[in-house]
Amino acid sequence: MCPAPNPDQIIASVYIHFPRCSLPDQDATFCFSYNDACNSEFVKTLLENEELATEYHYVIPHSLYRNIRYVDLCKFIEYWKGTDYSRIMDSSCYDMLKIARLCQSLLLDESIPTVKELNKAYPALI
Repeated sequence: MCPAPNPDQIIASVYIHFPRCSLPDQDATFCFSYNDACNSEFVKTLLENEELATEYHYVIPHSLYRNIRYVDLCKFIEYWKGTDYSRIMDSSCYDMLKIARLCQSLLLDESIPTVKELNKAYPALI
């Protein structure tokens, strides 16, 4: 009999889908490690209510990313994953206000330096 898998040794991928933000030649599905995905309180809450698995798929409600361009969504994902820490004020080709609102909608962790900088430059609406 095989031993039960150790939950700490299971590799989990989290796929986040933004279906209304892509064209047929663009993919608005992004793969995250479990820990990277948990930098969003929105996604973390969903994950904490799931059974143990190796893959999770979530479709983000359109109301949370309405009117955001694909290029801005890709930059947002880079900030979320920590693959781009460029200063937000150095970026003239992205809609930083919409990226900030998306960070706030998905409740990205403010310990991520770029998220902290975005929230300071574009405070959340009350």
